[in-house]
Amino acid sequence: MGGTPENIYAAVSETMAPHSWNGCRDASEAPREAIPRKSEATVKYVILLLDTEAARNMTEAEGQAWYAEIGAWYEKGGGGSGKLVESGHQLAPPATGKTVRASGVTDGPFMETKEALGGYSVLETDSMEEAVEIAKTWPGVDKGWMTVEVRPVVEM
Repeated sequence: MGGTPENIYAAVSETMAPHSWNGCRDASEAPREAIPRKSEATVKYVILLLDTEAARNMTEAEGQAWYAEIGAWYEKGGGGSGKLVESGHQLAPPATGKTVRASGVTDGPFMETKEALGGYSVLETDSMEEAVEIAKTWPGVDKGWMTVEVRPVVEM
């Protein structure tokens, strides 16, 4: 499998066995080609959870209520969808990170943005449309506290 876009995007296809990006496999694992593929045509989608400026300016009471809503969303397996396959991973604030570039490493991302990646979860659904409908149920989207980006996962 080469690195051309056609081959990378083809990894999502149900007809192909997944490969690692560099062709290497863990010696303790069976070859990926030997792992049976699911017969149903589901795809994994990552939902990227972006905090907005409004979320950073909410009151303490709003924040506590919001976190309770988020906990309930996860307890219901993704807002009641049952399609959540990897629960949430919250990220520390952007200022705590490092940015690596060819020119070197700097503290934080220092990007001018009104939204910052705050975490992610993984869904497994039959379609992008279904993943988007589930993403719309993320607590705070309706109040403008969050933006949720939905992207297909390319299995490699």
